[in-house]
Amino acid sequence: MSEDFVAECENMNISSLLKKQYIVSVSTGDRDQCKLLASTIHGPYDFLGMVEAVGTMWEKQQHHSKVTVLETDTNKATRFLNEDTTDYIEAKWQTIITNGTILGDFNAGGEDYTCKAVAITGREEATKQYIEALKEAMKAQSLEVDEDELKKLGIDPEKAVTKEDITKIKQYVENREKSSSKDKDETS
Repeated sequence: MSEDFVAECENMNISSLLKKQYIVSVSTGDRDQCKLLASTIHGPYDFLGMVEAVGTMWEKQQHHSKVTVLETDTNKATRFLNEDTTDYIEAKWQTIITNGTILGDFNAGGEDYTCKAVAITGREEATKQYIEALKEAMKAQSLEVDEDELKKLGIDPEKAVTKEDITKIKQYVENREKSSSKDKDETS
């Protein structure tokens, strides 16, 4: 969540969310990750149904929602609404529904937007965690690595890690170990 994001004071452009299908569940753990309470999954919902489910869950049960964007393409990563977008819907759900059904405009405050709705993938967050764990493992072996070194290998720490990337990293680690051992042998 943005440190300075106050949902009640924002006017979010939610037009990118209108023509999608969703499932809604209770969010667990870090709200910008893909953790949810599986026994609470409900849906599928259209946009209005999702807004109502998110709003009533927050209003009646004080649980934050995990909103999953449904996709039929199995090659695409699963996407979730980010914490700021969910907070905005929780705060303004009644206004969104009222404006949408009476005025035909789902955006709660006209066109003077202060932010935009965002859907994130769980894969992006998992990849960042994997890269951090990899860095920690390499540091434990006294092999410092930074994002620039990963980029030299053609690995973008902001994108999903592929099997090919893992192979490159393993080869890189092995070569660094060999080079480190060879340097020690030459100095002795």
